[in-house]
Amino acid sequence: MYKKGDILLGEKTNHPIIYLNKEDDYYFNGCIITHSPTSSYKNNISFLPEHFEMHDEDDNPYRIIYDNSHFVNLKLIKKTEWGPFNKVGKLSRIGIQYLEKYLEKDDSTEWRAYISKNK
Repeated sequence: MYKKGDILLGEKTNHPIIYLNKEDDYYFNGCIITHSPTSSYKNNISFLPEHFEMHDEDDNPYRIIYDNSHFVNLKLIKKTEWGPFNKVGKLSRIGIQYLEKYLEKDDSTEWRAYISKNK
């Protein structure tokens, strides 16, 4: 299946999702990649180019690489029914460590619950 740091796109999702871990057969935890900067959204954290792998193990270029990328500093509950998902990128080891530094203190939440609490 997927591994921590895999970047996925789902049939029913708008943003790339960084896979974190499986909850059960219906849900997994993930984090959204966006281009919106921290100045626009306080929960968005900047990535650096070295946080992304450029190619897969067969040396094929990934579709999602660093492109002024940020992540939403939330561990989000994602539904497997939003798939099927395709792996379109991967964080580097350094990128995973960087992400974990921010997310380790957070409990998972659903996007709608987060939005309703932060209106």
